[in-house]
Amino acid sequence: MYRTVLRRLLITPERGGETLAWFIDGVPGVDWVSGEYYDERARTDHVNPRIHDADLAERLWQRSAAVTGISATSGS
Repeated sequence: MYRTVLRRLLITPERGGETLAWFIDGVPGVDWVSGEYYDERARTDHVNPRIHDADLAERLWQRSAAVTGISATSGS
């Protein structure tokens, strides 16, 4: 049962990359607007409130730096 439920939630890499490809192939200001949030190629105002959490962003930056081996100086 777990596998069945999980399969319904997962998408293929191709499907997952479609929106990213849309941004790459698109023209800023024509196909999409910089700084806006999108869900499946549609602009949305429904975003996770944690996007405004500066401490969380800093911890993510520090962890990403550690994992990738880049300088751990502040990303802020």
